[in-house]
Amino acid sequence: MSCFGGVKKILRFAAVTAALLSCVFITACGSRSGNTEAGMLAIEDGDYEGALVLFSQARDNKENERLILRGEGIAHMGQSDYAGAIESFVSALQLNHYLPEDMDYDINYYLACSYMKNGEPDKAINVYNAIISLHPGDEDAYYQRGIVELQQENADAAIADFSKALSLDPSDYDRAIGVYEALADAGREEDGALVLQSLLEKGGRGMSDYDLGRIYYCMGNTADARESLERAMKSNRNTDTVLALGRVYMADGDYAYAISMFESYLKDFPQCAAVYNEMGLCELERDNPKAALQDFQAGIASEESKGMLQTLKFNEICAYERSGDFAAARDKAAEYVSIWPDDAVGMKEYAFLSTR
Repeated sequence: MSCFGGVKKILRFAAVTAALLSCVFITACGSRSGNTEAGMLAIEDGDYEGALVLFSQARDNKENERLILRGEGIAHMGQSDYAGAIESFVSALQLNHYLPEDMDYDINYYLACSYMKNGEPDKAINVYNAIISLHPGDEDAYYQRGIVELQQENADAAIADFSKALSLDPSDYDRAIGVYEALADAGREEDGALVLQSLLEKGGRGMSDYDLGRIYYCMGNTADARESLERAMKSNRNTDTVLALGRVYMADGDYAYAISMFESYLKDFPQCAAVYNEMGLCELERDNPKAALQDFQAGIASEESKGMLQTLKFNEICAYERSGDFAAARDKAAEYVSIWPDDAVGMKEYAFLSTR
């Protein structure tokens, strides 16, 4: 369970860190032009079918084949067609007959993620092994390999990889919290707590109030978390700090105060989808599902909903269910699984609602 979650495990919280997708790294590799560029923009908008059409047109126009294959692979991932994604990424890698380039590392990360999603963890680990052998200072590869090893119940190897990743960049507190959350989800919360305690002992005085607050919160120390994050709010009132402090208030049961803070923030930033999501979760905790539904739907309609859409759509289903409108919840769940068919929790929720 995410240490920035916790209200109800089935509900979805916004990511406090910048990484919204644990294994997707859309980066600007090489120069894109014409239909290839348009295809990548379509992917950003979630139009994977349209992206594939554009990449086909790019091929007809003899644009860069490696970039086309990379884009096609990402589009296939978006459609949960991981076998197709693997084929595209492998083909892209085969086009380089020289020393590995930045694009090769980028494509390999997508390939490893596709192998994992396709139920082939051993192949995913082999990809990370290859990255590490060529680039032993790549902390992302150690971290991602650790995630796969943890899912394979090889906790000792995972912890070793997590330790290596953190040693390569000791000030990456987002990653440290990610390690804690991964270990906690795997039933190794004590090991995760040791990671965070070590950070406090080694560098607590040099951390920002925001990072200190998040780490205190993960460790269950809401009093120090609240104090740190309130100081952070005074110096830098931004979305991440608002979300983190709101969750501390929620953990302490102070839902009304959290909502008032979210409302105040939305007056200045009315398109912040992540804050609408948190406010909806607060309303659910106050047993007010109709108000929660309004919040989730306001987030869906906001201009900044793109990165939050799946989370908001899932929570919208939960709000309909909590309000007793099972027909609407079922319809929304059917729409949800048609868009995100590889979400096992979403599929389970749809199966449950189909019986009501």
